[in-house]
Amino acid sequence: MKLDRPFYIDIDYHPYLFYVVLGASLEDKFEVLKDRHHVDGFPEGLEFFYIDRENDSEYMDNMMGGTIGSILMEENPELYLKVKGEHSWAIIRGEVKDDTDLTYMRNVIGYIQALVERGGKAVFDFSTVTLYSPIDWRKRIFQPEFSPCDHIRISSSIDRRAKKPLMWIHTRGMSKYGRPDISFENVPEGKENMVINIIRQMIYFSAQGAFYTKPAKFHFNAKHAGVVTPVFQNDFENDVFNNAFYKIDWNACEFN
Repeated sequence: MKLDRPFYIDIDYHPYLFYVVLGASLEDKFEVLKDRHHVDGFPEGLEFFYIDRENDSEYMDNMMGGTIGSILMEENPELYLKVKGEHSWAIIRGEVKDDTDLTYMRNVIGYIQALVERGGKAVFDFSTVTLYSPIDWRKRIFQPEFSPCDHIRISSSIDRRAKKPLMWIHTRGMSKYGRPDISFENVPEGKENMVINIIRQMIYFSAQGAFYTKPAKFHFNAKHAGVVTPVFQNDFENDVFNNAFYKIDWNACEFN
């Protein structure tokens, strides 16, 4: 995918990024190279700074503990236990000013790679609650051609309040593109792959700048398509997304 955003609409809602490189040295200078790290500058609006346990231990423990710590421990206990007590962190976070294309993502990825090469022990993506080892970061994020879905978490759970189990499938991390997350509700069991297919297409077009204000049609193959009706929820204070989101009800969708 190219870095342009052909469907870009300025909705006065800009991307928010938050990355931590655990173990990044406070003393070693790191070098960001245009050709090696694929960068041409640091995105305006973001801040880049270091913290350490001598001054910020409570903040560090709170961030890597609680619910976030439980998620990281469940997904990658070996890496989590290895790095959660690291003495120093490098942090890149903030709201991107210019999001008319996705160059800001390429530049942040390159800066993080440069920090990893200078001794970073892990990369924590706060937006998706994902912890990467240096090897994982390089192979899954830095080296491949940019793909929007690689930077978004898609999760599912069963809503047992209904008479028969229904699935709730949703994203986390769409704030990186300055777009709402996606909450697909009342999904019948067995339809998960269809819904994930829809969500991945919504991620792709949202990364290209689309903002859904009316029903949208998505094709699964040459013979089958579906129409979904995303309802924008302008709620940034929820605990699930920490972001606005689209609410989509399976029962309001049309499939052929």
